[in-house]
Amino acid sequence: MPASIEVLERIRADNPQVAKAADVGAAFGQIMPSIPEMAAIWAPLGQAEAAVIAGADPASTLTAAGTAIRQAIG
Repeated sequence: MPASIEVLERIRADNPQVAKAADVGAAFGQIMPSIPEMAAIWAPLGQAEAAVIAGADPASTLTAAGTAIRQAIG
């Protein structure tokens, strides 16, 4: 999502799905803390995202990432 409201407004007409996702995120999302401990979340999630983009099975890849995250945060 664009971090700038101005950018979001500029793309709203051309990319209504992006705008809709941003609106839902703004209404219901929660801010993630910016602390080093979040690496236990972002590293497995980012690796899973890259694997899915490269063609890995989404369901099993994200399930494995979830397991790794739960183990890391105990």
